[in-house]
Formats: sequence, structure tokens, C-alpha cells
Amino acid sequence: MDGQSPEQNQDLFETAERVLPGAGLGGHALPEDVRFVIREGRGGRLISVDGREYVDFVCGAGATIIGHDHPEVIEAVQQRAAKGLHFFGTLNDAAVELAEFLVDTIPCAERIIFTTTGSEATSYAMRIARAVSGKPKILKFEGAYHGNHDYASFSQFPTAPANYPLATADIGGVPPALQDTMLVAPYNDLETVESILAEEAGEVAAIIVEPVQRIIFPKQGILLINPC
Repeated sequence: MDGQSPEQNQDLFETAERVLPGAGLGGHALPEDVRFVIREGRGGRLISVDGREYVDFVCGAGATIIGHDHPEVIEAVQQRAAKGLHFFGTLNDAAVELAEFLVDTIPCAERIIFTTTGSEATSYAMRIARAVSGKPKILKFEGAYHGNHDYASFSQFPTAPANYPLATADIGGVPPALQDTMLVAPYNDLETVESILAEEAGEVAAIIVEPVQRIIFPKQGILLINPC
């Protein structure tokens, strides 16, 4: 496939190193010997700027589960773009129609709140749980990812044995005071979770969980725990 020259490809890497922290987007910087710059996506594959083709196993973390450049998606985006894309949170017909569809489709959804990112969604969820219950703590599972805000930045990428339920911040800049508001348990360990809930009786507002934690499927009963 046609692509840029090796010199142009190297220029992009040099520019990325100059203008992007870690020469990547977020925490997704690849090592020099395997890194590449995406030019476009086609179906389930990525095309790099130097013309190489890769199978896209990540596929936008599920956001594009039907693949890249699907003609019906492209047509829908083009039609919507011609009518306007952003109305600063003001009620519009597309939002109402989508909310109705989601409520009718998702069995547990009574109403819908739209958020910009997953991090914003989990932050709201934790805040709502604390506000409704009047309890200060959230229990999460070690290794689970729930966004990049402060409350979510505990025990995502453990590098040492954990002292459950003590939460450990994975990055700098997280206020130490938040550590006491987050509890951590090993995923799929129902006995440990029940023990933590017994010790923290009356303090836990909610349990936040990835139903399938990365590639680990839940054991029977783990998703039925009630923190109350």
C-alpha cells in the first residue's frame, strides 16, 4: 500500500516526541522498536502512515465494535454533521431520541445521563452513590480500570502484593486523603469481598466493577453482591 517515506514517518515520531508527553496519547505510547503511527482504519484493520497493515484487536475499546469506516456509520455521521454537532448541553431532538432508545433497550435503565467520557461517567456514579447513601467509601477490584480521575486512580496497575482493602494510588498527584475513601478487593474473591463489607459495615456506598475485568470473566455470585 502507498504510504509516506521512512523519512516522513520518522518526522512524525520526532514531532510526537516534541509535542506529546511520552510521544503517545494518554498512556498508550509504544516502545520504539514496535511503534507506528496510524493513518486510517478499514474494517478491523489499521493502516500505518508507512503503508503497513495491522489487525485492530483493541478496536477503540469496544467503541467501534462493527469496525472502522462502516458505510452506514459514515453516512449517519455526515447527515448529523450537516445539522450541527454540539449544542452545549441544550436539549435537542437527537439526544431525546437516543435516550428513549437506550431506556427501551437496557432493562435496568430508567433514565439516561449523557457524559463526555467514561471517566466522567464513573465519577458521577461514585458521587451519586455517596450522595444517595450518605456513606463515604467505594469498593473496587484490584486491576480494574474506571477512568483517570483521582478516585479511580487506585490499584489499577499493581506492582506489589496488596494489603486488602488498603487502596494504593498508581500515579502521583492523588490527594492522600482520598485513600481512606476507596477500598480494594481481589476480583472474583467472594469471601474476601464479604469480609471487607463486614468490617466496613455502614461505610460502603457502592461497589464499582467491570463485569468482565479486561479478559477475566466473573465467577458465579460475584456480580450479585449488595454492599448495603
